[in-house]
Amino acid sequence: LLLHARPEDVLFLGLATGVTASTALRHPSTKAVDVVELLDEVKEAARLFAPFNGSLVDDPRVTVTVDDGRHFLATTPR
Repeated sequence: LLLHARPEDVLFLGLATGVTASTALRHPSTKAVDVVELLDEVKEAARLFAPFNGSLVDDPRVTVTVDDGRHFLATTPR
């Protein structure tokens, strides 16, 4: 985010607690954040960290996709 002049769409491979991905939402030009996570349980567990990740999973600008990162990148039209 610091190296790109105007990041609008951001992709994170791996959700974990969501704290790292949530920082992208603080950047003024970010419009959408895609997060690809291999395990659906991690998506649900990230909700437990809502006080620290700004409720990332439930933010309308964020799409969490449960998939393998390589598969997602190979098949997404974006």
